[in-house]
Amino acid sequence: MTTSPITSLSALSWAYSTCPNDTFIFGTLALGQIPEYTIQPPYLGDIQQLNALALAGKPDVVKISAALYPQVAEQYELLPVGSAFGIGIGPILVKRQGTSLPSSLARTSIAVPGFTTTAHLLLKHFHPEVTHCSEVLFSEIPSRLTTGEFPAGVLIHEGRFTYEAAGLALVEDLGKRWFDAYKLPLPLGVIVIRRTLPEPLKAEVTSVLRASLALAHRAPTPALWSYIATQAQIADPEVIAEHIATYVNAYTENLGEEGRLALERLTASAPLSY
Repeated sequence: MTTSPITSLSALSWAYSTCPNDTFIFGTLALGQIPEYTIQPPYLGDIQQLNALALAGKPDVVKISAALYPQVAEQYELLPVGSAFGIGIGPILVKRQGTSLPSSLARTSIAVPGFTTTAHLLLKHFHPEVTHCSEVLFSEIPSRLTTGEFPAGVLIHEGRFTYEAAGLALVEDLGKRWFDAYKLPLPLGVIVIRRTLPEPLKAEVTSVLRASLALAHRAPTPALWSYIATQAQIADPEVIAEHIATYVNAYTENLGEEGRLALERLTASAPLSY
């Protein structure tokens, strides 16, 4: 927790995920490619780790699962930039190729990328009968399905683009089901900032993230692409490009009224269980 007042950008602590949309958004800033802005080295982790950090109130600026926001809203407020939204797509429920699942998933053991993730909330929302979930690091879920440890799992990040090559088959795109049900984009992750920070500093963070995102779009350097690939679960340039094109969209630029409405609908849809 912060114990002394923070009044400058350079004093803030930052945490975001290793997935390509986040490293694309934050990369030019983290690499020092915007000379007028200097920040502390950020912490990069998987989304469940970031959620845990936010629940503990540790980073000043942090990427979290959209589903977690009500649990941290007293300490953090939403930033209007940097969110990850799926438009008709989202986390996917998969199984091993050549296998079948029962019509009811009540007794099926399912690997999820964290109990505080949007992926887990969606699974519980659309399949309330599910009771046997296990937390598994998102990047390990495909291999643990192919070995038969779990009959099913929910994939996020690059997994939705590579599951077939990993020997898995689609059961359901939870993001498509969300759109079909509510005709809204799906909030996956959001950037939040500590409420107690000075308002001018919060505004500066919004401005610098917009500048970082704009520079990444306008002039992506080899250093930026190397930074993204180094952190990514799968360094294939085509997978990275598809990931960024999918999840860095209009809602990333500006959360907007529709984005906030979608977030309200998501967080009202089912309570998170740990």
